[in-house]
Amino acid sequence: MAERKHVLNLVFSMAIGGILGGMGNYLMIPEEANASLLRSLLLGIVAAGVLPLFLKMISSNLIDHDNSPGRFKKYLTVAAFSILTGVFADVFLRGIYGKVFHVLEDKIEEQDNEIARVGFINDVLLDAVKDPKKPPSSPQYLDYIKDNYQLNNEQLKLYSEILSAPVQSYTGSDLTPEKQAQIKALADKNLIRTKELNNEFLISGMPMELNTINNEQ
Repeated sequence: MAERKHVLNLVFSMAIGGILGGMGNYLMIPEEANASLLRSLLLGIVAAGVLPLFLKMISSNLIDHDNSPGRFKKYLTVAAFSILTGVFADVFLRGIYGKVFHVLEDKIEEQDNEIARVGFINDVLLDAVKDPKKPPSSPQYLDYIKDNYQLNNEQLKLYSEILSAPVQSYTGSDLTPEKQAQIKALADKNLIRTKELNNEFLISGMPMELNTINNEQ
């Protein structure tokens, strides 16, 4: 019951503040603009209605219910915020719109990257199950790769590092120009496969089968 009353008080405070703010918005518009009072009032109420979202975005507890003696001051503060948002309703709503959709875009991009990351790792692991490869730590294998793919020592060292795990992850700080050139050289020789994500580079080695090495030696 107390929480319901709290919500009603908040709605009343925001509505009154939005109306007063809308009137202020109307008075700030030059007369020659032939503005509509009704439009300003409705825009002020809408802006005030978005205020809880704004407060949540800045992690404010202003609208949270509590039983402290000074809780009624919160309603005055909410009303004051609502007046302010109503006066500058256009700017406030555009700012909230940009902020919310920017956050949503970041979340969507983050989820897309995670889906791509999981998909890449699953592909690598499935290939390993379907087509087991020679253990990458074998000197025989690395010697064969070095001789037949004409790798220099730095490329061979990086390739051995990549083969130490099914998937290696490199971030932007790890990818020096020299390492990027080595990765490109290995990829051009079809020794590795790569997946570029946001601020992350996934790399998996593609070791040849043991019987292929034995047959070619």
